[in-house]
Order: sequence, then structure tokens, then C-alpha cells
Amino acid sequence: MTKGAALSALAIMALSHVGETVRAAARSQGATAEVMAAAVWEQAIAAKGGRDRLRAVRNFVVSSREEFRSSPRPDVATYEYLECLYDLDGRLWEFSDHRPGLMGASGRIIDVRSRFAWGSVGRPEPNAVPDLLFRFVEGQYLYLMETAHVQPRPVSVRSERLRNLDVDIVETRVDDLRVDFALDRRTHLPVRVVTLRTLRPERPPFQIIYRLSNYTAIEGVQMAGAVQYGDGASDTKTSYRFNVDFDESTFDPHSVRFDVNGWMKR
Repeated sequence: MTKGAALSALAIMALSHVGETVRAAARSQGATAEVMAAAVWEQAIAAKGGRDRLRAVRNFVVSSREEFRSSPRPDVATYEYLECLYDLDGRLWEFSDHRPGLMGASGRIIDVRSRFAWGSVGRPEPNAVPDLLFRFVEGQYLYLMETAHVQPRPVSVRSERLRNLDVDIVETRVDDLRVDFALDRRTHLPVRVVTLRTLRPERPPFQIIYRLSNYTAIEGVQMAGAVQYGDGASDTKTSYRFNVDFDESTFDPHSVRFDVNGWMKR
């Protein structure tokens, strides 16, 4: 049996068996770690809503509000509101708000192809380009797992216990990033996503951790109603819109609006 045929067979098995059963079946065929990981990944994509639905997303908006339960400086910020428009053709608009706190509000846009970034400060922000490029890719695998443009490559899988939850951790590669998805063994949906990002070759990578919970179906896709940064306690609510009719001026430095729903048509 070819590797491709084996992968297809294992993917079918993955749809009807939980993680350990999938791995046992793969081992019985002498499958590689990559094939075993791909089988569990296929199970998760099916649970998410299916590859066809995921790749039909042309753009999406994420809105998230995190309450700071015990802010040491309530005059600076008691919450953070984030709103991002991901245009998967290669553009990102993002807005953050802490008003009336002293941190205020700010925003940025980037054109991925031209590597041009513009900020609410009213000028180009070339120093922000690496972070914005990263966040453009990160948002796609964090919220959707896969899109037509970003497709993590599974390389291995292992079993762990995470906060009293049985999970399969699928290690993947997204370009030069290592991204580990902890998948609930029962629902097969991500409950924790860890990215290892290297900023400088001479320094070790650092972890970027998100926890995902409170899933609900949006247009047939299972989306986390709470996406929380880090492993600490927080109060976060996250919502989504797919394939919105956004204003093209959103990505024009001369007319961009950095505000709540600033991407909407006037």
C-alpha cells in the first residue's frame, strides 16, 4: 500500500475511532509517526466542520473581549477588546481598545504581499511587519485550524493528560513554525494551541499559548467561544463572522478607520 493510500485509509478510521484506537491501527500497519499524526489530524478537521467548509472561508472577523479581574492599574486598563479582519487574499486589519483606560485605542493594517504596514499613529510602521505577518498566519490556524492558504503539516502525535482531560497532542509545522494542537480525545477539537516562535536564531524559541473552550457551531464550523492567552485564569469572550462584505477602504492608509466595526462599509 502506498503512503497516500495508507493515509486515506487511516483518515477513514479516524472518523470512527478515538485517538488511541487510531494510533493502534496505524501501528499495526507499520505506519510512520507522520501518518499516525495525519490520521488524528483528519479526525479533528472533520470534527471542526470539514475541510470544504474551512477552505470556503475567504475572510473572517474575530472579536474578543478579556476582562482583567484584578488590574493593578485600573486607570490604565480594566479590559482589552480586540477586533481583527483577516482577508485571506493577504491583508490584515486589527484594532485594540482599552478606553477609557490610559492605554487607549490603536490599530494597524498590513498588506502581506507588499510587506507594507500602516498604523493608527498615521504613518508606516515597518518595525511592526514581522509581528503582523506572524499574526496573519497565526490567526488562521488558531481559530480555523486550516484554510485554503494555511495548512499545518502533522509530523507526530502523543497522548497526554491536560488539566484532567485526555488529549492527543499533534505536533505540526506551519512554514518554519512548530505548532502543537492539544485535541480533546472526546470532541477531537483543540483545547490548547502552543506555537514555538523564534525571533533571533541565536536565541531559543519562546512559547505562545492559547486555550480554547466553549465551542459552538457557526455556519457549520465549530468555533471556540473563549480563546484565552496563556495558561492563567481569565474571563474572555470571542465571536466570529465569516465572509463579510467589508469596505475596501479598510486597507487604504488614507481612509482606514481604527474603531469598533471599522471595517464595515460606511
